[in-house]
Amino acid sequence: MVVQGEALRTTARLAPADERRLDTVLRAGRDALAEVRLALAEEAERDTAATLTARLDALREAGLVVPPALADDLAVLPAGVREVAFRLAGEVATNALRHDGPGAILRADLDRADGHWTLRLTSHRPSAAGAATGPAGGGGYGLRSLDADVRAAGGTLRYGPRDAGWHVTAEFPDGTPGAHPDVHAGG
Repeated sequence: MVVQGEALRTTARLAPADERRLDTVLRAGRDALAEVRLALAEEAERDTAATLTARLDALREAGLVVPPALADDLAVLPAGVREVAFRLAGEVATNALRHDGPGAILRADLDRADGHWTLRLTSHRPSAAGAATGPAGGGGYGLRSLDADVRAAGGTLRYGPRDAGWHVTAEFPDGTPGAHPDVHAGG
């Protein structure tokens, strides 16, 4: 993506607004590349909350409508599932912009009840017109990989198109001693 974007910059005449959009896409691509490099290096001390916040900020700049406190909302999760939820939210947000384009809306709901947490992430086009495009074949590599991570954390992951949008639902065991039941955060 970054190589193709740089090729486009050198070979095409772009209007200033299109150049700014391309710069935003390239910045998001470079940030994603940096995140992949960090993951491959298995850097144990990286701050995934800050990584998610930076990723969501870049996606907002590119035109995705994202709940303003999504990373903060997920911070209430138990440590064992919080990191997976951060990565899941980042993947779903990236997919929302990729498949539904600028103006796409991401909704996030986090509930705690009956000994488990449920994270629902839904994306759709602003007009909700047309079918959800989503990853071909019912989920790309990112969601399949995250499915394994969610299961390793004791949870389940479901995803797919529904109601002219893309829905991802992760359920995790609570594991939080003394937590208050029926907590709800959303955006």
